[in-house]
Amino acid sequence: MSCMDTRANKQFEDSMCRGFRVEGLNLIRVLRYLRITGAVSGSAKDPGWKYLWVKENEPGFYTKIYKWVDAQQYLTYRASGTLKTTRDDASLTFLYNVKKREWSKSLCEMLGVDMAHLPDLYTVVLVMTVGFAIAQPFILNAPGLVAGKWFPENERATANGVGLLANYLGMGTGPLLTPLLLDGGMAIRTILLIYGIAATVGAALFLVFAKEKPPTPPCSEEDAHRASFKEGFRIVMKRKYFLIILVVFFLMLGVFNTFFTMIEPIISSMTGGKVDPTGAGIVGVAILIAGSLVISAFSDRDKRHRRLPYMIVCNIAGVIGFGLFILLNGFPGMLASGLLYGFFTIGSAPVVPTFAAEAAYPVSEGTSEGLLMFAGNVGGVIFLGIASLFGANHLSIMILMTAISALCIGLMLLAKETKPENKLKTGGIKKEP
Repeated sequence: MSCMDTRANKQFEDSMCRGFRVEGLNLIRVLRYLRITGAVSGSAKDPGWKYLWVKENEPGFYTKIYKWVDAQQYLTYRASGTLKTTRDDASLTFLYNVKKREWSKSLCEMLGVDMAHLPDLYTVVLVMTVGFAIAQPFILNAPGLVAGKWFPENERATANGVGLLANYLGMGTGPLLTPLLLDGGMAIRTILLIYGIAATVGAALFLVFAKEKPPTPPCSEEDAHRASFKEGFRIVMKRKYFLIILVVFFLMLGVFNTFFTMIEPIISSMTGGKVDPTGAGIVGVAILIAGSLVISAFSDRDKRHRRLPYMIVCNIAGVIGFGLFILLNGFPGMLASGLLYGFFTIGSAPVVPTFAAEAAYPVSEGTSEGLLMFAGNVGGVIFLGIASLFGANHLSIMILMTAISALCIGLMLLAKETKPENKLKTGGIKKEP
């Protein structure tokens, strides 16, 4: 029944428009509604009255009811396999006790609603979702922090690359693996349970084996000094080259998040449906893994531990890859883009936080990388919003992302290498232009 359906006028009037009334509504029932829900069900369009209409007029349908939900909750069920509702949606039924945060047995009995037909409240799911959102920055920022504490300078880009690679694999596994499991006949509920068990096992292993610091620091105590978060934030906001890379990462990760999120319609549209998006995504992740390890290792083995030249060259290759994807149709364009953009641009991504950490020294790697990840995620949201304005014009979206990637190269050319050993460890830190 639609939200504007008024067939339940009789049920509404029989319940609310009899006895001692104020403004046409039964005063006793109005007060009960206000005490329990904080609002009054004053229209036949409200869910409770429609439920009664079905109960009285469609007994055949009523006996088959499993859960009484609205369209939004039904779509959530089709997507997740779970029939649950949030407190805000529950309150719109005027059957939810806002103080006790549960369905009101009193109101259900008053109306004749079977409480077994009401969807479960997923308060626990909501709490866990908020918890994941809070934990995410700490997890995403961890690779740089671990690399700075546990590895010498000539291994940090590689260590950071492995950590970020794990993040990429985690983000890519869900979108790529879930369709395969669904096609194999596995239910969403089972898939989510498997993911939850895997995450729980991973968290348990971390708690058992993880340590805050290595027994032997990879550098001197003076070199290991890091500023507090408050002081570090103040420092990085004055570092010209860090701020440049902050903008670069905003653009780079924004483009990556947009491309990866829209990979299925983009590939289907740009290749004429000749390339399977899921297969292409799997190939892309494999290329990304190889690029992250190879480019980070090359940067670390550079005798002067340079980062910037690798960043610039790799992003030039990525722009060429995007250009070939636009110019070449079908599989050749997709392959060129995957090899050049995936291997070089995304493969060089771990080098960027390492460069930023060195530009921000003595600021903690957790602070510098956290700011980069925050900027990159904001970029992804903004660019996805911009991409949605183009609708199905995926060619224009690709041209825009290519132009943004080229802008990243221009910004990188404005930056310069800054090494921790060139800065005073404490007190007067060498100022940058």
